[in-house]
Amino acid sequence: AFSGTAVKSVVIPESVVTLDTNSLFMGCKKLESVVLPQSVTVIYSNAFKDCIMLKEVDIPDSVTAIQNDAFSGTTFTSLFIPSGVTMINGNALRGSKIDTIYGFKDSAAETFAKKNGLDFIESEERAWKRTDILPVAGVYKLECDVDVKSYITISGMLDLDLNGHTVKIPEIICNSTSNVIIRDSDQQKKGTIICTADSNLITSYNKLTIYGGNFYGYDKKTVCATVRINDGSFDYYGGEIIGYYSHALSLRTKDGIINIMGGRLKASSAENGKTNVYSIWLADTFAGTLNISDGEMHSDIGAAVSGSPSDCIVNISGGKIISDKDYGLKCLKNGTVNLSGNICIKGDKSGIYVPNGKSVNITGAITGADVSVYAEASGILTNGLGKYISDSTLKRYLPYIKSNGTISVNDDGELIIDVPAVTSTTSVSGSATSTTTTTSLTSTSTTTTASTTTTTKKPTTTTTATTTTSTITNITTSITTAPVKPVTYTLGDVNNDKQINAVDASSVLAYYAMISTNQDGGYDEEQKLAADVNHDGLINAVDASNILSYYAYVSTTKETSMSMEEYMKKN
Repeated sequence: AFSGTAVKSVVIPESVVTLDTNSLFMGCKKLESVVLPQSVTVIYSNAFKDCIMLKEVDIPDSVTAIQNDAFSGTTFTSLFIPSGVTMINGNALRGSKIDTIYGFKDSAAETFAKKNGLDFIESEERAWKRTDILPVAGVYKLECDVDVKSYITISGMLDLDLNGHTVKIPEIICNSTSNVIIRDSDQQKKGTIICTADSNLITSYNKLTIYGGNFYGYDKKTVCATVRINDGSFDYYGGEIIGYYSHALSLRTKDGIINIMGGRLKASSAENGKTNVYSIWLADTFAGTLNISDGEMHSDIGAAVSGSPSDCIVNISGGKIISDKDYGLKCLKNGTVNLSGNICIKGDKSGIYVPNGKSVNITGAITGADVSVYAEASGILTNGLGKYISDSTLKRYLPYIKSNGTISVNDDGELIIDVPAVTSTTSVSGSATSTTTTTSLTSTSTTTTASTTTTTKKPTTTTTATTTTSTITNITTSITTAPVKPVTYTLGDVNNDKQINAVDASSVLAYYAMISTNQDGGYDEEQKLAADVNHDGLINAVDASNILSYYAYVSTTKETSMSMEEYMKKN
């Protein structure tokens, strides 16, 4: 095709599906660079013979064989041979200057090098310099930005280092035989893959691992996601996955294991107003296992983690699950939720949504908790908590658990919640508070008529209701409570003497010693809030140490205007 011509540079695009490389560039004495498509499977005889100005040849990963005299008469000194090459003719480099072979351990390249007395250097990755296509196999490090016009399918092993570059592509499909690893070695973590179509950015059917990189999905279909796991497994260690119109991560595998061990997953839908998109969506077909041990799951409108799977297991032992407008974790009617470790599940509506008749399993020690609960109905919230936390210790922290009912501890050491059947809107001001509550009691047949006034931002309305039952009677009771006293305290000033010093630290240590022996430490709620200076839900020697450090710092620097809160943030 080009034999004997004066061509200097040739790029053969991926759209070329058939290319006979026999004597393809033979005698092209001015040829300096060439790019071959992935359709090439064999480097035939004399393909680059006597290309004396050629600086290198990047053999595609699709190549499986290199025939005789393929590089005869060339003057460059090293050649990378992909792992897919299984046959190399003994005369392939005859008359060339090549004295070093780069390749993978135990490959045909290593065997050829040793047999022909050439230096062999084991290589972990090779540079990718094409701007119009991504590699579909091998270990590569991007040396340029890439803009791919159509989707690609990966069927083998691909380890891709974004290296701070940007990839624009409609979709990456990882089929049932793929093993795909994506990372970003750039120190500034600028490596990015952007979806350019209304589709999933990455759709995986086998094994996907992400160590780093920024993944942006702009799909507008609700069935899509930035990363969608249709089958197989997914390990997420770091980076950022954002869905701007749909889910950041959609799970549909029937038996795969999903491990979230770092990074950030965010559903950002404020601009388009969608409410049904989530940082992690558990589809109705998902019956695998989701393990969350670290990282951040964040949704600005919808729930952070939610779904309607037929059956699945969700294990949470770390990380942050947060929703700005909804629930952090909307528990599943047909799934199992196991909690342990340091739990942070928060949402504007509540942290954990517990359906009627469901409870969460406690499968390990709880080392920290920043969580609130919303239950559909009264009942048991936890299963197994009594194995890891003593009854007396648990009761100390009940005031810190926000919920839509009254939480207490039963005889088994489990949390239970009493949710009012009907609760009117409550108006709180400086005066008394009136709340109307309906509770169910077993009684004889009774008819009750009540007039209830509800205060809202709209004009006051009066509703008259009549309820008749035969066995269970709904009794409406008006309860008037005293004005709500605002909680006021100064962080670190446990004895409320307007000073934060060694006296407060000593008080905290004494309290800690008493509660450690199951005694009442004697603190009221304001003192507890003042003593927990690091906001970890615990009052112990760490808090006392922080108070002493603050006291020493203020005493030596004379920064008396610095509050304990400011000191903790700074240090």
